[in-house]
Amino acid sequence: MNTATLVKQIKEAGQDFEFYPTTKEIVYRVWKGLGEYRSGLKILDIGAGNGNFFRLLEECEKEYGKGHCPTYHKYAMEKSQILLSNLPAEVFVIGTDFHFQTLIDKKMDVIFCNPPYSEYEMWAAKIIREANAERVFLVIPTRWENSPLIQQALKDRGVFPTVLNTYDFNNAERAARATVHLLSIYFGEKYERKKSPFDLWFEQTFQFAAEKREEFDYKAEQRKSEEIGAKLVKGQNLIERLEELYLAEMENLLKNYRAIEQLDASILKELNVDTDKLREGLKLRLEGTKSLYWKQLFDRLTAITDRLTAKSRKELLGALQEHTAIDYTSANAYAVVLWAIKNANQYMESQLKALYLELSSPENIKAYKSNARTFSQDTWRFKQEKFTHYKLDYRIIERAYKCFETSWDGKEVRALTDSAHNRIGDIMTVAKNLGFAVQGDSHNFFWRPGEPQVFYYEENGQEKQFMRVKAYLNGNIHYQFCQEFSKAFNIEAGRLFGWIRNAQEAARELELPLTETVSYFGRQQASLLGVSHIKLLA
Repeated sequence: MNTATLVKQIKEAGQDFEFYPTTKEIVYRVWKGLGEYRSGLKILDIGAGNGNFFRLLEECEKEYGKGHCPTYHKYAMEKSQILLSNLPAEVFVIGTDFHFQTLIDKKMDVIFCNPPYSEYEMWAAKIIREANAERVFLVIPTRWENSPLIQQALKDRGVFPTVLNTYDFNNAERAARATVHLLSIYFGEKYERKKSPFDLWFEQTFQFAAEKREEFDYKAEQRKSEEIGAKLVKGQNLIERLEELYLAEMENLLKNYRAIEQLDASILKELNVDTDKLREGLKLRLEGTKSLYWKQLFDRLTAITDRLTAKSRKELLGALQEHTAIDYTSANAYAVVLWAIKNANQYMESQLKALYLELSSPENIKAYKSNARTFSQDTWRFKQEKFTHYKLDYRIIERAYKCFETSWDGKEVRALTDSAHNRIGDIMTVAKNLGFAVQGDSHNFFWRPGEPQVFYYEENGQEKQFMRVKAYLNGNIHYQFCQEFSKAFNIEAGRLFGWIRNAQEAARELELPLTETVSYFGRQQASLLGVSHIKLLA
């Protein structure tokens, strides 16, 4: 979507919070300022808009990077819901309304911000005071040099800005009458830094006349988690109810620390108060409380995670759990869930293709009608990674190292392996995404070598057989899928791999009636998650 259209949309929705995309000229100078070792950098764009900064940063890599393609870890703060929905899926949102975010607990390598110029002093001062990063780049009006607020923030952190260049927005995508400096502020060891951002915040928030020693009961975390769960009522908006509980707990936590502050200095000294210990204790409490509430949300994202295979689910939840240091607010939670939905959709496509390839072996496939002449066992054996345009049989043999856990001597069969359970579960997940209401759980079956287990699905109120599964001691698992799933699986895989372009081509290549291919073509695409799925978290 071009900038003019986007600006029109956010204006009509009342979400234009001074969205002026950064120019490529500015981004190029930032790119140069990142230095030679750019790969793996964690970069936060505050007021990220539609992710234009990251797009231009990658353009600079391609044009000026001498063939190097470093990987950035991309993070964003953005308030506009419209702009959030236009962010690339790989950009992780760690905050929405900047006024209600803290930066001290968000460890980054680089922070970039082109703030709204009506509030640039407050934004710049807050970033300077709280930035937990090695380097900060700010695009702010040249009059910043006369701002007491910014100058005091620089003094408090003991840092000195460098003006990299002067720019204007006269010829920008969205023109503006502003002359700005691109500032670079280094927070690393090069400068003597008296205070970390957390130390600065702690001392400005709490005024202690003595030191205190205090220990906390961290074993209470499980109990606290259960207490939170008990306060969640089915039918309530989960995200907003968690925010209520979180804000109340954080307020109570800070109130208790402020109560200590009110004690007489002589009493604090008598009690041997250790300010450093108190500061570290509060920091751990803050981190633990945030993590606890995010985990409550993640544990209830089943409307999303039930659509993912075991590997995809692990990757998505792992990515989410890495960012539990951000403040739990409803705005942040909606942004995180929106990110999860975007990435779940990507996983849904990639996991279907991955499963299809993993089940593909010479005995399990048949070439498309137009590809039959070129297929042979030798073709598969020596050019498997290039062989395309084939379909899976409805009877599949999968060869694995083992699918049963046994006693050390192999005489006693104990259980189906986790990998076998995951494979069966992955097949059922993909089937559900293709519209098959599969029932049952492989963990609830009594598995014996060579004995079949049957899974069913429901259609129009009738129970139908979905697949028969036999597991063997030699590690093989035999699947027999119902014809309907086999057709849907083959057609959707062909579409995603680009082997078939439409239902007519699918009918010709797979030798199926057109009426069937029409009903199956693009079926998973039609079931992709949308923003409305956030409402399922009630």
